[in-house]
Amino acid sequence: MTYEALLSPYFSKLGTTLGKSFIRQCSGAIDACSASTHEISRHVSRQTGRCFNTSEKGLNYLLSNNNFQIDDRFWRLHINMVFDILKEQNLILSDEPICIQVDFTSNKNDFLILCASIIVRDRAVPIFFTMRNYPKRKGVYNHIKMEKAFIKGLRHLLSNKYQYVIVADRGFGNRRILDYCAAEGFDYVIRIEPNMRIKCSKKNGILRDIVITDSFADVFVPSWKREIRVHRHSLGNKSWYIVSNINDINNIDVAGIYADRFKIEKCFQDLKSSGFDIERSKIRKYDRYKRLLAICMVSHSVLVIIGHYVTEYMPAFLKNSPLCGATILALFQSESTLYSSLLKGNYITLSEN
Repeated sequence: MTYEALLSPYFSKLGTTLGKSFIRQCSGAIDACSASTHEISRHVSRQTGRCFNTSEKGLNYLLSNNNFQIDDRFWRLHINMVFDILKEQNLILSDEPICIQVDFTSNKNDFLILCASIIVRDRAVPIFFTMRNYPKRKGVYNHIKMEKAFIKGLRHLLSNKYQYVIVADRGFGNRRILDYCAAEGFDYVIRIEPNMRIKCSKKNGILRDIVITDSFADVFVPSWKREIRVHRHSLGNKSWYIVSNINDINNIDVAGIYADRFKIEKCFQDLKSSGFDIERSKIRKYDRYKRLLAICMVSHSVLVIIGHYVTEYMPAFLKNSPLCGATILALFQSESTLYSSLLKGNYITLSEN
């Protein structure tokens, strides 16, 4: 199986040699569904017909190649690929805001990763990340600077064709994140702590004691020196308090937008403890690990998007239906030029029986 027909229009722009190498290793990682350099090389060897040692040397060279930078150019190519495919599947629309899930993860005690992703069905597709060596002692890195640079860098990469909503958990529920979002033109849906002290309708006190109904309220936060709109959503004995600057409350389900945030955990699980299992990688050098993580994130994105397509438009594959290959092939080819290229690239082999 090869995925070059999908990846080449985008990542070939990295350069002739570098682009071919990256696409080859991504194809191997997609087939292997693993971050193991051994497994990736084994699948590349099977795809190309080269010996294993040659494939392994090619991967090691790419991971140590200083010309392979996970920079603005790389992320723009990746974002363009993801957005083009999602647009063709009508998963993003020009007249609707795109929700971007933001959260931290880590690789044990070695690296701290801040990731942005878009929800596709029950998974999140990564579109951008920044990374730091994990803080083993005080003063190793500046958390505030990392967040600010991340929000600024993300907006720098995104197209101006769309409006974006930053969706984040309570760890981002502070004044500076709201300021960063406002400065970069992001809307936001961010959960906040219920024990914040507020003023509302001449009442002073704790948020959860004053806003007690499932609705929204405009409150003043003395510690932030500003007024915010808080949405309360309860389920059983639990309640969410969510701050948002989206004014069109009649057409926007703030609680629903926030609920999708938990799907980013599926993405982290796919990349870390299961799926690609990158936590088992023995690579600890910062640059090499960052390049391997980028390969895995691009590969994960392709798998999730194709998986959504098969689930949505070709459920017979999942249900083991007797639907003949010719019928499925006709359906697959009729959808779009991108998915026709998938077939031409032999992404999926269909028999006539």
